[in-house]
Amino acid sequence: MLEFDLKRRKTYTALIRAFEELMREKTIDELSVQELCRRAEVGRNTFYSHFEDKYAFFQFYISLQKESIEAASAVPGNDFLQFRARTAETLFRYFKENRFIWEKNIKAPSAWMLRDMIKDNIKAPLLEEMKNVEKITGKTFPVSKELLASFYASGIIEVFTECLYNDRIPESEVLRDLEEVCSRLFQLT
Repeated sequence: MLEFDLKRRKTYTALIRAFEELMREKTIDELSVQELCRRAEVGRNTFYSHFEDKYAFFQFYISLQKESIEAASAVPGNDFLQFRARTAETLFRYFKENRFIWEKNIKAPSAWMLRDMIKDNIKAPLLEEMKNVEKITGKTFPVSKELLASFYASGIIEVFTECLYNDRIPESEVLRDLEEVCSRLFQLT
């Protein structure tokens, strides 16, 4: 979990609040660091002492959201598949509640980069979990962990994008089906 001193936490909180407000109005490509800093009441030098550019800030933002989603999904004694299903559900609800961030950006020129950032934040911890599951159980996944994690991360983004902007499938069905997909994808041999 990322931990920060009080001053840094205040800066990050102000930047995140301003970022979320601005993302309701424009895409990440249209957003400037100057207006983000102005809205957050944070100096540009302060911003650049923490982040290389607005995309590095966006990566930081995604990482914080991922940690929050994983923390909300974890309960003591849970197993890998239950955690995956809860994480998918929590992630789905996050996307739904924050669709304003994705609605504009899904068509932005840098959409591929944003999707890659999200995919990497899903894939990396999943790979670690899969390695731990194999170590604990002594069993292996029937396909490459790298391929499986990449497939799952890309697929979950596509499913969420489709479901959030195309209300043909009820949320309860999506979540039930995702749980089934997880149980089939992550079977050990």
